[in-house]
Amino acid sequence: SNPQLNGIFFLQGWNDLEETRMKEYEYNLVNFIKDVRKDLNVNNTPFVFGELGQHGKSHIGKGHEFNVNGIRQAQDNVAK
Repeated sequence: SNPQLNGIFFLQGWNDLEETRMKEYEYNLVNFIKDVRKDLNVNNTPFVFGELGQHGKSHIGKGHEFNVNGIRQAQDNVAK
């Protein structure tokens, strides 16, 4: 029998906290999802991504709170 892909899980890395990368994150995430689905020929397969900051923004450190919230907002926008 042929294997079937039932979902894709993506865990965000910390490198996109850098300001210029964060600004492009939402656009890149949308295209990443489209590309993965197209390349694997699984157009309707659910795509789940983990949220940054498992301990909340208070554990991230000063200066990174805005970026974490920006990434989270981009993920929320893409999920809609």
